[in-house]
Amino acid sequence: MEPSKARVYEIDNLKAVLIFLVVLGHLCEKMNFNGSYFLYLIIYSFHMPAFSFLSGYCGRVHTGGEILRKYVYPYAVFQTLYIIFSNKVLHHAMEFRYTIPYWILWYLMALIVWNIVLVFLPDNTWKRAVTLIAAIFLALMAGYDKTVSYYLSLSRILVYFPFFLMGYYVKSARLHVFRSQICRPMERKIQNMVRIVSGILAVIAVLELHIWSDVIKRSWLYNSYSYSAKDYSIIIRSSLGLVAIIFIIFLCAFIPGRRIPGITYLGQNTMTVFLLHGFIVKYLNYKKILQKANFPQDALPIQSIVMIFILTVLILVVCSIKPVKKLLSPLFQWPILGHRNRATVS
Repeated sequence: MEPSKARVYEIDNLKAVLIFLVVLGHLCEKMNFNGSYFLYLIIYSFHMPAFSFLSGYCGRVHTGGEILRKYVYPYAVFQTLYIIFSNKVLHHAMEFRYTIPYWILWYLMALIVWNIVLVFLPDNTWKRAVTLIAAIFLALMAGYDKTVSYYLSLSRILVYFPFFLMGYYVKSARLHVFRSQICRPMERKIQNMVRIVSGILAVIAVLELHIWSDVIKRSWLYNSYSYSAKDYSIIIRSSLGLVAIIFIIFLCAFIPGRRIPGITYLGQNTMTVFLLHGFIVKYLNYKKILQKANFPQDALPIQSIVMIFILTVLILVVCSIKPVKKLLSPLFQWPILGHRNRATVS
């Protein structure tokens, strides 16, 4: 979205919350403290489905050149950089190949595929409904195929595509999901009801995640493995998808719709943070800094959470400050043509 008087700041603020959770989730994955796994489960239950939904909501049909500039170019650049980083800095041998995205880069691969698919989506309402049902069916059935895995990030592309599609169709139908878009009294009443119901359901979802936290495996939330490979099922994938939808509705209903210093800025620069923070997290993990920072298991959860939140904020600041953006801008935008890359992990 371009800055304008009609800018929906809920989108920027929500993206800021989600990119915060992306970094926090990656730290929770590497650091062990009282309550870290439960916090990890909550984050991974919805943060990437929510990002996929926003990508669809902010999406539009692009030309081939736009897809190349906004998604293919940064994917090629950062896939190369991360492989070099892995080989030279982390001393973890990796081949230069581009069909299996490095760690976080699966999302750029997904954006490439999803934006190509947008060109072929039908405009008819009935056909759109059929398309969404088909996308959900494929997302669930993909778990039965052992060959659908990390190659081209095909598993994640299929599993998260329904969320992307929901966002795109919601925007195309001009449905008002954010409070600042609502002006009619009846819409406000509906929105208030949505807030109440989604709030109750979100609390229930958190409680259910807590109850089943000893059963839920981390690998189930990756959505990169077949059901048989990680001993889960179509019921589990469906249930986790429903939890994600509940949290998405909850976030859209409650996110503030005004410019918030720092937070709104962060939400407008999520691509930079998303692509850069991986270097920091991987390096800290390689140097065993994250492991050394592990908190005593008997430490109060609030103490541990405050400390990891501070570390998350520091990483976000380092990756999003203007000098860093300016210095590394050729990595994110098409330097030869001087075309400004407006891609965001949205």
